[in-house]
Amino acid sequence: MAYFQVSYEFSTLQKLLTDATKHYTNQFIRQAYVLLLGLDVMGNPVALLRGLSEGVESLFYEPYQGAIHGPEEFVEGVALGVKSFLGHAVGGAAGMASLITGSVGKGLAAVTLDEEFQRQRRADRNRPAGDLKESLARGGKGLLKGVVGGVTGIFTKPVEGARQEGAAGFFKGVAKGLVGVVAKPTGGVIDMASSTLDGIKRVAESVEEVVRVRPPRVIHPDGVVRPYCLRESTGNQVLQD
Repeated sequence: MAYFQVSYEFSTLQKLLTDATKHYTNQFIRQAYVLLLGLDVMGNPVALLRGLSEGVESLFYEPYQGAIHGPEEFVEGVALGVKSFLGHAVGGAAGMASLITGSVGKGLAAVTLDEEFQRQRRADRNRPAGDLKESLARGGKGLLKGVVGGVTGIFTKPVEGARQEGAAGFFKGVAKGLVGVVAKPTGGVIDMASSTLDGIKRVAESVEEVVRVRPPRVIHPDGVVRPYCLRESTGNQVLQD
């Protein structure tokens, strides 16, 4: 919360306490809204609104900047502004849905009580994100793992429980297997949706096009990385094309 400070002001003690109380009350309410609306389980609406505000700003700022330089730049600025606005709108909505489904998937993973399954899920989710194709592949892989893990868990969990805790562990394993056969595939479907929406978000918000500024470096068959040579790299690119 923002602190309360008064400098060089004559005041009674009662007024000072009243002002301080009012300040911290307002700060508490404001931060409570930020905290609650920033939760992933609610889709983080604060981030969505922030992205929409950036999109609206670009929608007006880019054409204005282009109009200063000329009519062609104005048209280009309009295109950039519209692209940025649509990217933030679509990407923000997809990101919001991705956070909600990701939180639900995390809850379902916790319901399984399978620590190894939860660890593998966290490792998969924490890997660097790629393009939309990679997100779809990752979601399909997670769905397949959930289905296979749920089906095999019916047989493996009772055996593991019996080996570790005897009869009591066997019945615990049966319970884990029965819960997992429903929770794991369902969580896989939700994680697949979350990965797909996350990929859509990245594609929608990628408004800048990255282009290569020089031909790729030539690596000779010996594998030694030598100082960059523009002439050699340009010739190699011509040869490859």
